[in-house]
Amino acid sequence: MKYISSFIILMLFYFQSFSQSNNDCGNTMDLIKEIEKEAEDNTGGFDTDVRLDKVFGESYLEGLGVNSLKFVTDYTGSIRTPTLLFSELDFSNYDLLTARLTFSDKDNIQKITFAPFRLNNRINKNTIDNINNRSYQGIGQNVLSQSKFNISLKNNITTFGFALSSDDSAPSSLKSKGLRYKLFSSGRYCIPEKFESVDEKTKKTITETITSANPGMSKAQLEERIKSAIDARSKAQIEKIKLRNERVADSLLYLYDSLRTRRVFKWSAGYNTQLFSILSSEGSPDIDTTNHHPLKAHNISITGAYGFFNGLYNVSATYNYISSRKNAEKSQDRIAYNGIVLSSSARIYQFLKGENLKTNENFIKSLFIPSFYLGISYEYKYTEGNLKFAENGLQSSRIITPFISVLISPASQFSIGIPITKNRSVTNLETFQFGTVLQYSFKLSNLN
Repeated sequence: MKYISSFIILMLFYFQSFSQSNNDCGNTMDLIKEIEKEAEDNTGGFDTDVRLDKVFGESYLEGLGVNSLKFVTDYTGSIRTPTLLFSELDFSNYDLLTARLTFSDKDNIQKITFAPFRLNNRINKNTIDNINNRSYQGIGQNVLSQSKFNISLKNNITTFGFALSSDDSAPSSLKSKGLRYKLFSSGRYCIPEKFESVDEKTKKTITETITSANPGMSKAQLEERIKSAIDARSKAQIEKIKLRNERVADSLLYLYDSLRTRRVFKWSAGYNTQLFSILSSEGSPDIDTTNHHPLKAHNISITGAYGFFNGLYNVSATYNYISSRKNAEKSQDRIAYNGIVLSSSARIYQFLKGENLKTNENFIKSLFIPSFYLGISYEYKYTEGNLKFAENGLQSSRIITPFISVLISPASQFSIGIPITKNRSVTNLETFQFGTVLQYSFKLSNLN
């Protein structure tokens, strides 16, 4: 209980500053406040009566890049401690591809998590025709697009797994579709200007100015010069309004990304199977062979994670049920283990800010923020089965790990933790240990 209390106190310390958030929508700050308030207050969905005027029709929406909306870098699920008890079973990554190498004084783990359905354009359809489609079919699309495979290797034990997952910041989620419907469909917000032609007053002024300045010019020449002047004025105004509308579009997309990552909920429910390195062994049936069982364990896990302000603060919790045997000997039976992982992290420093961040290539692609994280986790694994078959002679393990994570780029992310371990043996002997764990991660959120 002492460790759990410490963990809870630190989590409360992280979240005491949830009071401010910075968003931007060009010159319309009222838009931010109104939409954010509706997004917070309207828990049943987004108000469809308050939306953006579709002045330019589909061509304007195509200019906003709605057809190629991106997945964002996962902070909510994956910025957590390099866990020791359940790392090879973990489904808490929500990127297209995550590769990890974990090193500690006891274990070395190589792990890949891959969500291939993200690459299916039919599942992740974000066309203009799909903007107003807010049906609950999107729930299935989101779960399928986020589903992932897990392959890992730890101390010659191979793990294969599959998990159904959901991420409400993904383009296919109902929340994201609701935001697109509000921002990019018919309504009254951030109305872009549409230039038809030079007004009659301006035409009259141009005509009078050219006529008075050229009294000896023929009628045909005057008409040609007046037409050229009006066309030049029209072109200049069109370019001016085009630039203004591009700024509005950029602000809308930035606002869309800010709102869909302001509060993010993610979950996974998965199954893993673990195999010993030697899958079969032949010998006398009267002899207890050391490589009799190919199967080490079955695992079922459920993970939930919640993040604020594009990964500024994150919390997650995982439950694991494991049916495992300690080795492949014929005499070994599998016994049940239960386990939990609680984790909290906070971005305490970011290397790029303001316009330097907004124009950064990795931020444009997936909202990746180069930053420095501080966090803590609590792991607990125990069995109430036959202690004769307990792994490592332990009936329970508790680990508290403070850690730091440095995110330089999607391809360069490092975490280091100091695990504090309390073990209880099958003879009720308690031991305390300190150690170090280092993790390197490579991530892809989108292919481009």
